[in-house]
Amino acid sequence: MISCGNYMVREAVLDEEYWAAAWLRAEIYTEGQPYFRALCNRYIESYQKRFAEQEFTALKRRCLGKQGQCLKCICLLAVAPEGLRNEIGMISQLTLRDRVIGTLDVSIRQLVRGENFPKEVVTASLFTVMEPERRCGYIANVCVARSARRQGVASNLLEVAIKAAKSWKLKDLYVHVAINNTAARRLYLKTGFQVVEDTAAEPSLRQEQLLCLWSALRMKTFLASV
Repeated sequence: MISCGNYMVREAVLDEEYWAAAWLRAEIYTEGQPYFRALCNRYIESYQKRFAEQEFTALKRRCLGKQGQCLKCICLLAVAPEGLRNEIGMISQLTLRDRVIGTLDVSIRQLVRGENFPKEVVTASLFTVMEPERRCGYIANVCVARSARRQGVASNLLEVAIKAAKSWKLKDLYVHVAINNTAARRLYLKTGFQVVEDTAAEPSLRQEQLLCLWSALRMKTFLASV
């Protein structure tokens, strides 16, 4: 657990914490889809609940190391205090779901033969050839609640994720970012990530870039050892 001013960053371990992370991701996903703007709140909430249930199940599987190439995964949460003072000075008690203002997953991926960079998680089969010595870190599902943006939440989550990758002795840490997500791209590049793969020129693929922090991780590891 790490204090970041008016909130804490910690690893999710309880079901209610996984559920809070899944619900925030559902809210962020529907927020970014123009289709949902034409629907009434009842239908949006119904979709968010189904999305959150699916993400909750998938998140627990990842954190238990039971999904494809994911050898280890932790979900980081940025959690606000239990009580907040409202406009008239009264302290209101918040549920955990309301208190989680940011989430991020960081995992250890094992590459399969033929992969140069981490792709989508695949289900291993009898014909899948893993490369035991080829492991890397991967960051995904970076979400910050609308009310907590531009307050350094994503930066602090990213800092803790990088520390986790270093503690796992990983040399490479990757993240995919959408081309049109200017704020996220700026954050990663400022942190030291470098573009290693760009799908923007291929219309059939999602418009995103794969960024890597290999140089920064290796330099920090070297400086810590001298």
